[in-house]
Amino acid sequence: MAETIDPKVGHNSGQIQNEAVMALHNALLPLEQEAKTLAERRRKLRQQFKSDTGISLKVFDAARTMAMIEDDDGRQQRLEAYQRVYNALSRGEQMDWFSVEEERGAEADAVDEAAGVPVAH
Repeated sequence: MAETIDPKVGHNSGQIQNEAVMALHNALLPLEQEAKTLAERRRKLRQQFKSDTGISLKVFDAARTMAMIEDDDGRQQRLEAYQRVYNALSRGEQMDWFSVEEERGAEADAVDEAAGVPVAH
C-alpha cells in the first residue's frame, strides 16, 4: 500500500515554501515598479509647484491637511492647536488667523484699487 505524503511535512515543505516565496516575489515586482513610477510623478509635480509658486511644500502639506478635514469642529480644533503652538514658540508674538487675513485683504484691496480694478466690499 502506498504511503500518503503530506506536502507540508519533510522534504516537500521546502519546495512549497520556495514556490510561495517566488509567487509573492513575482506578484510584488509590478506593484513595486508602479509605486516607484507614481512616487516619481508625485515628486515632479511637487517640485514644479514649488518652482512655480515659491510656496514651501511643508506649508502646502499643512494647508492641504487642514483643507481636507471635513469636520468643521475638527478643523477649528486643529487651527487652535497650531495657534497655541505658534504662540508658545514665537516668544511673545501672537498669531491671529483673522487679523492676518484682514491684513492680507486690506493689502489686496489697496493693490486692486491702485490698479484701478473695482473691489467689492
